[in-house]
Amino acid sequence: FAALPTAMLARQLAAREREERTQALQKHLETSKAYAERIGSEERAGSKRRSAAQRQSEAEEASTCRILSAQEAARREAEQRRHDGALAAAVSAHKAESLREQKNVERIIAGSEELRELEARLRAAY
Repeated sequence: FAALPTAMLARQLAAREREERTQALQKHLETSKAYAERIGSEERAGSKRRSAAQRQSEAEEASTCRILSAQEAARREAEQRRHDGALAAAVSAHKAESLREQKNVERIIAGSEELRELEARLRAAY
């Protein structure tokens, strides 16, 4: 009988060792799954951060582009106004010069007896 309890004890001990190993493997498997989930979660979070940073960068670039375009449009408009002002001044100066020349010709005609006679003959001829 002494051998029987020892054999039973040995089987029980072996069964307990198998159970402990199974539990240890299960615990190790659960820990590995938890690490894998955390890594996956961190990768997703990193991906979201990179996407958000990319969107922000694109928005900033678009904003900079709009600002530069507005500045260029304002510069072109100011240049056009300056050009228009210079053109208006040139036209005004040309008109004033033409008027002075016309008045000078009229003054010369009015002061010249010979030209008045020629003008009278010319009118009489027609």
